[in-house]
Amino acid sequence: MDLNEQGRTGTPVQTRHFWELARADFLMRLLRRRIGGGEGTLLDFGCGDGYLLRRMAAELPRWRFRAVDAAFDAGTMRELETAAPGRIRAERALDAAILPEVSCVTLFDVLEHLEDDAGFLKMLAGGLPRGAVLLITVPAGSRLYGEHDRRLRHFRRYDRADLEAVLERSGLEVLECRSFFCSLYPVRLLELARGSAGGGIGGGAISPGWLNALLHRLFYCEAVLEGVPAACGLHLPGLSLEAVCRISVS
Repeated sequence: MDLNEQGRTGTPVQTRHFWELARADFLMRLLRRRIGGGEGTLLDFGCGDGYLLRRMAAELPRWRFRAVDAAFDAGTMRELETAAPGRIRAERALDAAILPEVSCVTLFDVLEHLEDDAGFLKMLAGGLPRGAVLLITVPAGSRLYGEHDRRLRHFRRYDRADLEAVLERSGLEVLECRSFFCSLYPVRLLELARGSAGGGIGGGAISPGWLNALLHRLFYCEAVLEGVPAACGLHLPGLSLEAVCRISVS
């Protein structure tokens, strides 16, 4: 979650919005599938309030983490570093000198905040070692861009072809790229048609709690199952896109 949406790292799971919880479960599944059996240094760039970073540290015990977010304050950095002593280092700015030692980079809902997304990706591609993996999510659907995006300081939303193009132009090998949360796409279209700015997730869990928990599980299952048609070449529009890339080993 962006720090401009939610300001504390220690927010309990029970008070987090079902969308955020489903997204985190989906991304942890993706991480386990791609790097779960390995070890090394993971750069989590733009890690927001650190909820997902804490989960990564707990579920990927052989990995070390460099956490970077320009919005960090001293208290947030201290909380994150004490969550996994000796394994997490939190910083407000990226030191490009660390890139040769990084095996994996996570850019979860980051690129849309960067005016020069291609320039940033090229910088990463030029500094990371061969075989390094990048896991990326972005808001999907250029036609869905609206007031909610402007409020969150998004420069753009991405169509799948456009995301793949910018990744490939930056020198990255795209291993997979697909939408998730497809059921929310028509909901967002309807909001735009009605002139609604759309809701963020900063308000926390919906009430009652059992409904938030149920929707959490349903949307997680949806995100996982959406991989089936994508694997068959059927790419449905969704609210988000995920991509897995690597620095070419050839």
